[in-house]
Order: sequence, then structure tokens, then C-alpha cells
Amino acid sequence: MTIAAGAKQFNLALKMEDNFKPIDLETYKEKSVKPREYEYYCQIFLRLKEYLPDEDYTFYVTDSWAELPSYGKNVFVILHGIGPYWYPAYADKVGAVFRNYGNAPDLFLGSGSVALDISSVAKYVRDLITWTPSRLRGVTTTIGRGCLSSDNVFSIPLGYAHQHNIHIDTDSPRKYDIAFVGSVAGREYSNLSIKAYLQPPKSLARQRMADVAERIQQKYSDINVYLKATKSFEESFSDQGRQYSSILADTKISLVPRGDVLESFRYFESMRYGCVVVCEPQPELWFYTNSPAIEVKNWDDAENIIVELLKHPDRLKWLQKQSLEYWNDICSEEAISLFMARKISTILHGGQQF
Repeated sequence: MTIAAGAKQFNLALKMEDNFKPIDLETYKEKSVKPREYEYYCQIFLRLKEYLPDEDYTFYVTDSWAELPSYGKNVFVILHGIGPYWYPAYADKVGAVFRNYGNAPDLFLGSGSVALDISSVAKYVRDLITWTPSRLRGVTTTIGRGCLSSDNVFSIPLGYAHQHNIHIDTDSPRKYDIAFVGSVAGREYSNLSIKAYLQPPKSLARQRMADVAERIQQKYSDINVYLKATKSFEESFSDQGRQYSSILADTKISLVPRGDVLESFRYFESMRYGCVVVCEPQPELWFYTNSPAIEVKNWDDAENIIVELLKHPDRLKWLQKQSLEYWNDICSEEAISLFMARKISTILHGGQQF
């Protein structure tokens, strides 16, 4: 579907179930009472329509790193949801690629758990094995053009998944001092699978996080802890994310353990709702710089940090405001649309002030 804005045309297609389907961005102008598929990206595109010059553009939101329906200098891609960090094979055939999860696997050790560190190394090696061939293809392509790396592949935040649009006021009282809603235990594997004996980092990290939350709940009767374990990512949104959203909006400190990869929607969703984020170390990507999140390598260290922070409500309130400002200034639809518009303008026209 072509969406016109003056002489400007946007052609947006989304890969869903192996078929690219156009999305009518006009429907995203009106606020919705419930979360919509890819709301974050569509709100970014709505703003891009206003920032970019009047030309023809094609935007794809896809999880395909190998191919696209079309190519050209005015084709731009959001590469979404590829955990193993595969490098886009078409980077040299399009104007730019904006991708989640960075360009390479990350490894953080020193978690305080030998099992977690070993599991993290094992996953890192597996990711390297799947990532290296695609990266070598990318290097070969860029060397052929006389450079060592693509200068048109940019990292952007995950944004939010199934999150309601709730008015957030960090000055209002919040019911929960600490909260986490999500899956903790990993999937069940066959006894013949090595994963049945070597649990993935996600399961080990989240269990350590849950142990800390339960310990705080038992030791401090004046601290209100909300801990709800679900069976899967999808179960957390079985009611279209209504409970998940309402809990976060009523939470002071959000616990954000790693998922299958280090990054998590929960990180940005918590910031969007003005929660103080306590998390594991994040990758060295531009949008994590100067984040107000409190990072802990070892979840056991989180107990004293959280308890001490709750003793100082003024600092807690300040950090909540910092979280909301971080979301608005760095990761919101408005901020990312400006980031993308500047990159696109530089690529096509050598730069433009916004």
C-alpha cells in the first residue's frame, strides 16, 4: 500500500509468516485502546513522513537478513528480532539498515555463578558459529567497495512490544516497590539434549533474580514485592498486555534480567513507564550510553542496592524521572525517528538539520 504525504510516498511492508504485507500507517494516527502489532515502528514511520524530503522511499520491517523484495538507495530496512546477530547480506544494496541487537554477539562474565558463566560462554560460542559466516560475507562485500565495514548499518532500541499507552506521572504514589512479570524457568528439553543439563543463560540469570526478589520479600515486610512467573513470553501478554502494563506503571523498581540475549523489551518498557531499571550489563551500543539504569553483574549484589535505594525516596524519585527522560530523549518514537531521519538524510543528501 502506498501512503502519500504531499509528493512524498512511503511504501511499507512487513514480513509476517513469510509474506510481506503492506500496513496502512494512517490507522496508526488514532490512539488505540489496546496494543497493536509493531506500534513502535509504525509510530516512528509516521514521524519520518514529516521529517524526510518529498521523495519515494520504501521501508521494510523484517526478520530476514538474507533477502528483500526490492533494493535501491531509497530502500531502508528495520531488521527486527534476529537473536544470533546475523549480518544483513543486502547491506550494500540498500540505503541503510536499522537493526536490533547490535552487530555482534556479546559476552559478560563475573555473574557470581559458575554455572551461569559457563552457560554464557557456551551460548556465546554458539552465536559466534552462526554469526561468523554472515559477517565474513559482509566484510568481503565492503572490502570490495574499498572499506572495512558498512557505514550504513545502525543499531536502534527494541522499543516496546505489547504495551498500553498509559499516562505516566512519576510524582504519583506507586504500589509496588519491586516488580517482575515474565518467564523464569526455561523450556523443558529431552534427556538426550545437552540443554537439559546445561541450562541456558536466560533461565539461570532469571532464577538468580527471582531468588533475590523472594529473599527481599521474606526479609523486609515493609517492601512490597510483586513477582509473577509465567510459562512463556507470550503468556505475559495473554490479556493483550493489560496486566503487565498496569503492574509496570505502578512499580518503582523494575527487575530486568537478560532474556535469550542480553537485551530485553522490558528494559525500554520499564523506562517508558518511569521505573528505575535494575539489570545486568548491557551491550556497548550508543543508546545505552548515559542510561540511568542500575547495572549489576551479580544479582546477589542487587539486594543491598535495592534496599538502600528504597530508604532514599528523593533519590528514587529522581531516578524515576531520569528513566522517563531517557525514554523520551533517546528511545522514544520521536527520538528514533529523528535519529533515522538524520542518518537517511546524510546518506542521500550529505546531511540536513532537523
